[in-house]
Amino acid sequence: MRCFETIAPWQLDQTPNIVKLLPMNKNQFDEHLGAVFKRTTKVLQSKRNEYANDTDVFQSFKQGIGISYQKTPEGVGWEYMSKHLESIKQIIRELDKETPSLEKVNEKFGDAINYLIIIEGMLKDRIAETK
Repeated sequence: MRCFETIAPWQLDQTPNIVKLLPMNKNQFDEHLGAVFKRTTKVLQSKRNEYANDTDVFQSFKQGIGISYQKTPEGVGWEYMSKHLESIKQIIRELDKETPSLEKVNEKFGDAINYLIIIEGMLKDRIAETK
């Protein structure tokens, strides 16, 4: 992985003038990790109103069972996430032809991360219900 001498890769959307590429070090990776968590948390919290209510944050995944081929809310979450995974696969497949935009990478990886967090939450909810 490479980062930029004048700016970090997670700052690209604020500073488009790039000078020289260097390998990402541990401190830069930790900063990157913090930026990813901050960005994905913001998106997850803002979109939560689209699929949740005050008493059940997984409501739409449970309701999705009726229109999905999946039999569990976790399966519905996986199904929703799969389109983002396919998009990431396409990005990687086409790297030799095209470098993706930072916005596209942030969106697709952020959405996939958030679906994993949601699915993990549903699994933990299920585990808690069985105890």
